[in-house]
Amino acid sequence: MKALITGITGFLGSHLAEHLLSQGVEVEGITRYPRKMVIPCNLQGIRDKITMHEEVYISSSDRTQLFLQEHSDYDYIFHLESVRFLSPAWIHNTNVIGTANLLEAVHNMERKSGQHPVIVIPGCGEMYGIPPLVYERYDGPFGFMGQVYPELQLGVNPSPRRNRKPNKILKLPITEDFPLNPVSSYAVSKAAQDMLGFQYHKEYGMKIVRARLFDIAGPRCHQSLLPSGIAKQMTELEKGRNEPEIKVASPEYARDYTDVRDAARALWLAATKCKYGEAYNICSGRGRTVQQVIDILRMQSTAQFEIVQDRTMMHPNDIIALVGDCTKFYKRTGWKPEIGFAQSMGDMLEWWRGKI
Repeated sequence: MKALITGITGFLGSHLAEHLLSQGVEVEGITRYPRKMVIPCNLQGIRDKITMHEEVYISSSDRTQLFLQEHSDYDYIFHLESVRFLSPAWIHNTNVIGTANLLEAVHNMERKSGQHPVIVIPGCGEMYGIPPLVYERYDGPFGFMGQVYPELQLGVNPSPRRNRKPNKILKLPITEDFPLNPVSSYAVSKAAQDMLGFQYHKEYGMKIVRARLFDIAGPRCHQSLLPSGIAKQMTELEKGRNEPEIKVASPEYARDYTDVRDAARALWLAATKCKYGEAYNICSGRGRTVQQVIDILRMQSTAQFEIVQDRTMMHPNDIIALVGDCTKFYKRTGWKPEIGFAQSMGDMLEWWRGKI
């Protein structure tokens, strides 16, 4: 078996490569960077076990077509390459146009070579946008899933819990039946990837699985993502750097975190066990607030600091809470998280200690 990973040098891509190797899969990866710029640290320990193809720009239709004309023997393609914290034009050019180019190139390859690889397209929880307000609770396959959040006004400092009116709650957790309502450029691009996957499956019968990954964390997580950014700040404070404070938009914003190693395992199961054309949420099913992230990291750190709420960090399109329901994926694959939240945070903190 042979697999191609786009974005293999990234956080999730490198962990997926490690997992596929452990399953006896031959792994190849593509990156848009030239050899001298490829980030080696994420691939330490496996660089000599994988085949890398540098300077493959999926945002270029011609280059993508040429690459798959020369390399057409893949059984699986995991399309992880994407950009996030850049301009909307750059995001859509890479994430949307790049995905369309890749799928079209695979479609042409299938017609010429007869090879029909399984393609996994990971989305994100942010694709669902702001959950609707309803009057209900929900129990998931692992017991109670998610948390109940009273109605909050975006961009305003939430009032103390005791003063809130519990008449309305956000409908959590989120199932695959929820409409996609993205409110950021990145989320819009991921929703477009998801829909392109659905279109190419329906129109051409391509073997595409849409894996909607909620937030992931763990070793190698980029500092631009909240848990890793906080872990990095704590590591710097342990070494006596910076002012003893950590700024957050709101300690009550909540996300559903899965360890990246569990996520990598889930993507392999999605490729080998899931129904083509379908969408599957991959998540833990439990919401963790920013405060809980800080508390777990603080318990494993010697850093002394205060939490400062900075309202300037809030945005009109902030999503108060995102918690997913992975019942569909669990029933199909039997997958459930194996690495606990505290261990995931601790391993991420330890990874930063080795870097700073």
